[in-house]
Amino acid sequence: MLKSIQKRKNKLRAQRKARVRGKIFGTEILPRLTVFKSNKHFYAQAIDDVAGVTLVAADGCAMGLKANKEAAVKVAEALGVTTRTLEHMKKRFVEDGIDFAIQRKKREKPPTAKIFDGEFEAKLIALACTEAPEGRNRWTVRLLADKIVELEIAPTVSFMTVHNVLKKTNLSLT
Repeated sequence: MLKSIQKRKNKLRAQRKARVRGKIFGTEILPRLTVFKSNKHFYAQAIDDVAGVTLVAADGCAMGLKANKEAAVKVAEALGVTTRTLEHMKKRFVEDGIDFAIQRKKREKPPTAKIFDGEFEAKLIALACTEAPEGRNRWTVRLLADKIVELEIAPTVSFMTVHNVLKKTNLSLT
């Protein structure tokens, strides 16, 4: 009974292998990455199906990619990544599974929209190039920030934003 179950498993495995190999194949330039996972280990291979050879094979959990640096370097070169990337992939695989290890992590927050554009910067620079207010020798970033709000160029602006814009354009207030 045990042998018949094993024969059935081997037959299904062979069918799956033939089905996958019919759709996916690797070359020397772009090898096929095969990953096998058991309860305690995972194995990765870079395979050139055209030549019928395994380019690189590594047991990621048992020996550790850090422990065997030569194997890690070979795998990294074959896949076109760094050894540090392999370490990150191994960690993600162990913690989250194969899907998360291979795919990139999605952004948790959408990117923030830019509040101040080129028009704002142009108006700020033009204001900074004018004469300083009465009773002052020169503009300060705080005075410029207050004047921008007063002239309704922007609803609010911090003095650090004014500082960063002036620094970016190499404009000195002295």
